[in-house]
Amino acid sequence: MTSFGKGSVQTIIPLRGGEDGALHLTTARYYTPSGRSIQASGIVPDIAVAQGDEAADVPKIERPSEADLPHHLTAEQPRPSRK
Repeated sequence: MTSFGKGSVQTIIPLRGGEDGALHLTTARYYTPSGRSIQASGIVPDIAVAQGDEAADVPKIERPSEADLPHHLTAEQPRPSRK
């Protein structure tokens, strides 16, 4: 099954010990070896394998992804490969 699509790492920085809330800072992004961001789209497997007997019948709304969340980050354009 396609992965959730969480392609970023966030760090929470409390402001004034948490009294004034916190700063939610994106500190890293995940990419495939070819340079494609997995943010919001996830990883689509080469060979699809359902999880259990009923997984194929579960509607997408019951299998949320990062793209389903409010204010999710969008995927970036592919990065040039480093060789």
